[in-house]
Amino acid sequence: MKFDPMSSDGNGVAFNPLAEIRLGEFQRVADAQNIASILADPKGEGLESHWAKTGYALLTASILHCCYTKPTASLSDVDELLANLEKDLEEVLNDMLAHPHKDGKPHPLIAQEARARHVLGAVRLRARFLRLAVFRSHSSHGHSGRRAASLGFLTSD
Repeated sequence: MKFDPMSSDGNGVAFNPLAEIRLGEFQRVADAQNIASILADPKGEGLESHWAKTGYALLTASILHCCYTKPTASLSDVDELLANLEKDLEEVLNDMLAHPHKDGKPHPLIAQEARARHVLGAVRLRARFLRLAVFRSHSSHGHSGRRAASLGFLTSD
């Protein structure tokens, strides 16, 4: 095997960053924050605006939620959670608040961020812009379907 995420012959390997989150360890939040930071601030210039910081916090909570709800979660699952066309954002946040992530209760950080998003009335519109911005960002970086799949943005099923 060789590291060649663009390989179409099946000999290349891919990387799922969510598989590196140590759920049973105290570093799980920091691990999710590192991934969210890369997604929310790909150039590493800092999260200056309120909406960039809000997007980062929502991504962190969404990443953790997906990891707790699906053992093999990938960035594709995070995308599906946030871009779910069958549920509005309020329903998604309610699901995050109701899920027993840890010890039969919602994870504190996930619950905190889900509640905070409920408070912000404009978040529905901004979340749509965030999803579009993330999609455009990945599209502008040349992520083809195969490359996106190899990076965990898409699944093969």
